[in-house]
Amino acid sequence: MKIKINNCYQKKIFNLCLPLYRSILFQRIKFETENTTEENELIKALNIKKRKERITYIYDRVYEKIEEQTKNINPCNFKKSKCEIQRKIKKGKHGCCRKCYYRTEKGCKTQNLTCKMFYCATIREKYNLPNWNDFEILKVLTLRQRILLKSEYFSLKEDVLTDLYIGSLIIGTGRIIYRLIRNSLREKKSKS
Repeated sequence: MKIKINNCYQKKIFNLCLPLYRSILFQRIKFETENTTEENELIKALNIKKRKERITYIYDRVYEKIEEQTKNINPCNFKKSKCEIQRKIKKGKHGCCRKCYYRTEKGCKTQNLTCKMFYCATIREKYNLPNWNDFEILKVLTLRQRILLKSEYFSLKEDVLTDLYIGSLIIGTGRIIYRLIRNSLREKKSKS
């Protein structure tokens, strides 16, 4: 069986029914559209029926889009390991990433979507940077998954995907806190 989305009215109904379309009830349904690329990605994500593969696809697509949108700009304007703000206040190093265990001199090696989306208020005012609401494909994730995704700072991509797959706010939050403590202890140990 197929569900085809062609016009604005059908799209509104489609968006309202999205939580239902993610469920096991629509496991054998194929979704189709003849509209924009953004909608095609949404439809493609819904047509991936294995949950872990769907979450990975969504995560990778959003990360690729952010990379694409920010590749020609250096919003934090790093020079000698200091961001624009740190150069003004003459304090600190490595910008917002200073507490991250995975930080390297060449940049981030984790492909963390949450970190990639974080910019301080000063930088956000200066540049037109992507926001969470700019990515319609994120609607395919549940509300719990979106909340977890927005708070997964300083974590490996694999850990983030595992938390999203588990989908529990309590377990996910516990895992986030554990990783933050573990990374802080590693950072202290490496300094001494």
